[in-house]
Amino acid sequence: MKIRQHFIEIFLPGIPGTQVSPVAARSHDTVSLPAGALAYRFFDRIVVTVDQIDYSSDRVDQSSLTYVGDIVTTEQVKRLPGDHSDVLASLRAHGLTEAVLTPCERVYVLRPGDRVVAR
Repeated sequence: MKIRQHFIEIFLPGIPGTQVSPVAARSHDTVSLPAGALAYRFFDRIVVTVDQIDYSSDRVDQSSLTYVGDIVTTEQVKRLPGDHSDVLASLRAHGLTEAVLTPCERVYVLRPGDRVVAR
């Protein structure tokens, strides 16, 4: 038997790695994030059962990131406290003009396809 399982991967500040949990559907409307979450994304795994043993694929159909926070421009990043030279360099290198400021005041490059939801 072959089935597709859906998962959500949640990025949290100060925690190495991420929190991965199965979900019934890949719906932004039903996502419930823990307090302080920075971002999340969906992905699937294909599970095949052979002789009562489950074999799981690598990630398939991984979505772009959905950040929690506010969109900020390159000029706004320059005015933020702290050193954000790595973000600014990445924005320049990729010809991008927007980043995201998360609730814990971290700044990340906003890549094409990424989404931002309000804090």
